[in-house]
Amino acid sequence: MPDHSFLDEDVAVREARRFKVDVSFAFGDDEVRWSVNDKGEPEAFRDRLERRFGSPFLGAFLELSPPGEVQTTVSFKHRDGRLDRLGLYFEELRDDAVLRAVASSISVEPPPPPADARPVAVCVDVVDGQPTGFKDYWLLEETDTPHPALPSELRPLASRFPLHPTRQRRRLLWARRTGLDSVVVGHKVMWMTESRTRETSAAAWAVVDRLAEGLAPCPALVALRGAWSHEEFLHPDLVSLDTDANGDVRRLLAYTSIR
Repeated sequence: MPDHSFLDEDVAVREARRFKVDVSFAFGDDEVRWSVNDKGEPEAFRDRLERRFGSPFLGAFLELSPPGEVQTTVSFKHRDGRLDRLGLYFEELRDDAVLRAVASSISVEPPPPPADARPVAVCVDVVDGQPTGFKDYWLLEETDTPHPALPSELRPLASRFPLHPTRQRRRLLWARRTGLDSVVVGHKVMWMTESRTRETSAAAWAVVDRLAEGLAPCPALVALRGAWSHEEFLHPDLVSLDTDANGDVRRLLAYTSIR
C-alpha cells in the first residue's frame, strides 16, 4: 500500500487526473504495486525521494537528468507486506539520450534500439540501494499487421489486445528486461488502452477479464472494483503480459488509474 510518509497527498489529489499515482495488480498475487511521479512537484519530489531512500546510487541516478526535464517516477513493489524493491524511472523521454546514460551508469549494454519505435522510458530496479536490473520501454503502433520490431515470439501476445475502435490501430509499450550482465531475461508487452470514457473503460476491463480467465484472481483488485463508487471512474490505463526470455507469459498485470 502507498507509503504515506513518502506520498504528498495534497499534490497527488491535485494532479490525480494526470496519472500522478498508478496502482498495478498482478493476477495470482495478493500484493499491490504502486508508483508515483513528479508531476506538479519536480524538485520537491526528488528532495523527498532522497530523504526517504537516499543512497549513492540514487544520487548518481538523479544527476543523469535535471528535475523537470523528463518525468521522474518511483515504483514500490512489496513482498509479504514489506518493501521488496524500488523501480527508478525516467519517463516521457524526448529521445534515447537519457536511456543510454542510465544504461552506461550501471555498465549495462542494452539490446539495439528497435526499428521504427520511439523510446518512452527507462528503469533501474533497486534493492537495498543497489541496482539489480534494467528495463527500456519503446512505443510501438501497429494495425492488424504485426510491428516489425516485435520479436516473432511476442507477436501473438500483442494480437490478444484489440485495435482502437475508431483509429483502427493498436498502441503498445514493449519493455525489455535486462540483467546487469547485459543479458535479456524477459519482456513486457503492454497495451495502452486509451480509455477516455466510461464506455471505453468498461470495454478495457472486459479485455482484462478475458485475459484473466483461468488465472487466480487478485483479491485487492476484485475488492477495489467492487467497492468503487466515486464520480471519477476507475480504468486500466495499461494492461501488461510479462514474459520470460523465451516469450512465455509469466504474469498478467492491470495498471489502474482514475479519470
